[in-house]
Amino acid sequence: MISEEVILGSDVPLEGEGSHINEMSKKVDYWQDNGFAVLGKSRGRDILLWVGADIIRSGEPYGQWIAKEASVHHTCLIMLPYKDRGKMVDNDFIDTGWYAPTQYLNAADLKITENRDATIWKLQDREYISRPPYWEIKGSHAGVGCNLVLTGLGPAWWMLGAWNDLPKRGYGGYEQICTVSGNIEVGNNVYELSEGYAMREALVYGQKWDIMPELTKGMISTLFGCSRDVQFLAFIHHGRGFARGRVQVRGQVMYYEGSEVTLDTLEHWVDPRTGINIPGKWHLRLASPEGVLDLDIVLSGRAIWHWILSRGIAIHYLMLLVANGKLRLPHRRSTSIRDMRVWGEWSRPILILSPVAQEPV
Repeated sequence: MISEEVILGSDVPLEGEGSHINEMSKKVDYWQDNGFAVLGKSRGRDILLWVGADIIRSGEPYGQWIAKEASVHHTCLIMLPYKDRGKMVDNDFIDTGWYAPTQYLNAADLKITENRDATIWKLQDREYISRPPYWEIKGSHAGVGCNLVLTGLGPAWWMLGAWNDLPKRGYGGYEQICTVSGNIEVGNNVYELSEGYAMREALVYGQKWDIMPELTKGMISTLFGCSRDVQFLAFIHHGRGFARGRVQVRGQVMYYEGSEVTLDTLEHWVDPRTGINIPGKWHLRLASPEGVLDLDIVLSGRAIWHWILSRGIAIHYLMLLVANGKLRLPHRRSTSIRDMRVWGEWSRPILILSPVAQEPV
């Protein structure tokens, strides 16, 4: 059994928590993802919450975003009774912000204040406050009130690279695993979180890329799960042949890449709301000499939104999952993982608008 103390803290600097849009060329598409994934339980329910304030700008002269420049305020909430844990159910959910371009906001609606102690993103009636190693989410949007405090749990994963390389590389940013405390309020009910974990996501995509052609080559799958003993992240982009993973074990951090990351779909589920056959069960394996994580993962609930782009439409699923398995480390050190809450994303195209040839072929 692994028994080291939890290592709290973060290596994220306050500088860089604001907008990076002025660092990037207007000739390429720009998307800054300023988001937070929250997992926990309260009052007999498993809870998955995603909130964030994003910036998009379409590249010149023609980009993939429908809006020339906009702010996107996203709130997505899944709450499932414990009795539905590990089952595939047709659950209700709250989701607004990305669902359609009519929900986009003016770029000027987003107010970003940077000072010596904190960076504050304010959009509508909610504030996202960065003062690493702490982040706060305060206020209401889409009928979901938040009063949450996140504390970094180990070093950030600069998956896309450091901010100082952003103009040259064209993309950058990090994922930060956190503990989370506080509450959410929905329908006049307050849910105090316990066993709360979160992922702070700060990513910028500014390179010349196109979501739709990539999704036609394969899906995107993202998984994030936490317990007291083990926290993991896995990102599999089948279209790019890109796979990375990370496991934290109370002070020890292990990274995985390429063939060290495998995600096998074991079973599908036909979503009655969309008629789409989506993954319902997976086996995730992160394997290297440093350690092997084996997890069987089952879908419990889902929420849905869309990327409506100039070249097509992709459907995007946010999933509340449950994982069981084991982490094995050298020297016969291991820990069992039971009923770990897992946050998942899965995407696929549902409409592709291809260029039309000028002459019949």
